[in-house]
Amino acid sequence: MNIGKMIALEAKNKNICIDGFDEIKTIDDKETMIKMYFNYIDFCLCNEFPSFDFIRKHFTGIMERFGFHLNDKFTEKFTETKLKKVVALGECTGNIHLSKFSVSRLFIKHTSSVNINISDNAYTNIDIFDSAKCVITASGNARVYVSKYGDDCIVEYSKSDKSQVKIIDKHKKTY
Repeated sequence: MNIGKMIALEAKNKNICIDGFDEIKTIDDKETMIKMYFNYIDFCLCNEFPSFDFIRKHFTGIMERFGFHLNDKFTEKFTETKLKKVVALGECTGNIHLSKFSVSRLFIKHTSSVNINISDNAYTNIDIFDSAKCVITASGNARVYVSKYGDDCIVEYSKSDKSQVKIIDKHKKTY
């Protein structure tokens, strides 16, 4: 059975949109499934989908190449202008270094704790949930925008030079 069919019914039970359901059930390789996770990340994060057990069983060893981490210690470094994404689920501890003209989108959830060092003209948008924590050190002309979901997540930051850090408290648990 292909990977998409294995989880399509669970996605349907969680009310995935019809387009998402039609797409997911045709996927037959793990790399495409990981890319689809990012395309439907709002749905996946809101619904805790797929389960940690499914992720661990089917994607460990592959997902990390795509910036997808579950209960992992990791370091990511970005210097390119191409959009890079990182997901930290479960109990991750990580370090993310963004520099030059890098552009990134970060998702930090559950009890993950991530240190983010951003410099030069780098730009990042961060969504943080649950009891997760991020510590941001910004310098140069770096720009950081944080959307904070839930009262228990922690965002700490320091900035220097012309860098900007903006935190928006969404006053709700998820999207």
